[in-house]
Amino acid sequence: MATKTPPDTLPPFKGGTERGNEPRGDERGVTSDPPRLIGGPYRPPRGRSHRVGAVAACRVRGEVTVHGISDAPIPWPTARTNPHAHPLPICTPELERAIRTESVRAVVHWWGMSRWAVRRWRHALGVERFNPGTMALWRELAPSKLTDDARAKARAAYQRFVRRRRRLRDRPRLPAG
Repeated sequence: MATKTPPDTLPPFKGGTERGNEPRGDERGVTSDPPRLIGGPYRPPRGRSHRVGAVAACRVRGEVTVHGISDAPIPWPTARTNPHAHPLPICTPELERAIRTESVRAVVHWWGMSRWAVRRWRHALGVERFNPGTMALWRELAPSKLTDDARAKARAAYQRFVRRRRRLRDRPRLPAG
């Protein structure tokens, strides 16, 4: 039977590199700078309706009880859907404007939400994949992600696609029936 090593004799943890969790920032074109807000500034809701314990209206979840204030770069009132759930910001008209305008990465950073929650909320609010914030982020990151060879390859693939689409569009069709 193997014996467990007592906690005081464990080797010190040296960070994520031993487990293969190296940060992948530069290789994916992700910078360590916080994403810019293109539709800001955004003002947190004030007043009695957003104090801890009050009932507030959330545009995504309906009426919720304010649980606390987030410690994100933009402090925002939070609520839980059930006692074991992680508190999420209350979707006020101002936060809805941000979700419709900003990229997923910007909302994750500035409001402290998970990417999954932001995507779920964007779907619930009917936000398209490429909103103004996402387009601005793509324009900013494109030069670091696309080399000249990658651009030439993408251009050639697009031209092949256009030629094939024209060829299929112009071919004679069999009569229906």
